Amino acid sequence: MDNNLFLQKKIKRDLDELDSFRESFLYYLTENGIEEETASHFELCAYEVIANIIEHDSAIPGFCEDIQVTFSAENNYGQVILNYSGPEFDLTKRPLPDISAHFQEGLKRGLGIYIIHKLMDEIWYTHNEGENSLTMKKSIPDNSRIKSGQIL
Repeated sequence: MDNNLFLQKKIKRDLDELDSFRESFLYYLTENGIEEETASHFELCAYEVIANIIEHDSAIPGFCEDIQVTFSAENNYGQVILNYSGPEFDLTKRPLPDISAHFQEGLKRGLGIYIIHKLMDEIWYTHNEGENSLTMKKSIPDNSRIKSGQIL
């Protein structure tokens, strides 16, 4: 039997909305059988991308305010897809920071891309006429715990 989960949610481009999203997303994943460490990886990576969208794209007029978040899990993999309007920014083509140099320089920010690349198994990005889509995929170690057919 396939174990499937599906969640789709829109959030506003507002940092005040982000903490609520994080809590509800992590709760949904763990309550529906994704073990806590893997659920935390999905939550952290989604948070990093959404925070950057809000920080860098929200001041640009003319873009839709909502960020669509879709999570699905099937068999041994889960994926988070973020769809949003805005200028093109392909984080899959950005170089990973030199961690040693980063900390030697005393930088406190700028590790989001590094974290995403380290925690996710696959990442891909598309941009078409102002619409962005970022997909982050990760294996789920114990998929037998997933509550089949849970859709929110």
